[in-house]
Amino acid sequence: MAAQTKAKQNLVARKLEIENEHTPDDSRKWWGVALGVSVVLFLCGTYIAHKHAVTGLNLSLFHVINNWPNSLRLFFLIVIVSSNSLWIAIAALIVTSLLKLYQLTWQLAAATITAAGLGYVAKAIIAEPRPYKLLSNLHMRTVETDASYPSGHVLIVTVIVMTLWPYLPRGWRWLIAGMIPLMAVARIYLGVHTPVDVVGGFAVSFAVVSAMRVLPETIRKRLRFD
Repeated sequence: MAAQTKAKQNLVARKLEIENEHTPDDSRKWWGVALGVSVVLFLCGTYIAHKHAVTGLNLSLFHVINNWPNSLRLFFLIVIVSSNSLWIAIAALIVTSLLKLYQLTWQLAAATITAAGLGYVAKAIIAEPRPYKLLSNLHMRTVETDASYPSGHVLIVTVIVMTLWPYLPRGWRWLIAGMIPLMAVARIYLGVHTPVDVVGGFAVSFAVVSAMRVLPETIRKRLRFD
């Protein structure tokens, strides 16, 4: 009970800090820029992924990471938590709910459902094969057989981190944000995604969270996204 009360107090205090740091117009402007960049990244990734060929910088970066020593396999399997990325989202929702941070839980659920839905549609339409179907010389350290683009694990971790971002203490923001590239590297190292796949997963979630932040204040309050 004490931990739940403390968590609520910290969340309220952090929201007040946010309001003092930036005016609503400033925040919406930067989230609008983030939305535009995310959409461009996703479109570029989609263009590359639909060719169903791993070439150029995408191929080079894949081999650099995928060729790391096999001794790192256990570490990166721990990093990805589960072969099903939705378990990560469920765990995050359970934690915020247990802390009785219900509005934050709602925001996280809305962002997760939207981003995961978009990711599912993208996977179905683009239908990019996993790297082992496109490349002959790779280290396949775990088996996953569904479509590859965009990366669901990076998508989910990005949703969680970016939804929590405004409420995190400044000193913790970049440390927590490091979970995104760590997950991206893990997925490439294990041989189940290319760099383009993980960029696509990041772009989808960043676009969704940014879109939630740029909504007019009246709509955000009505949807409890404020």
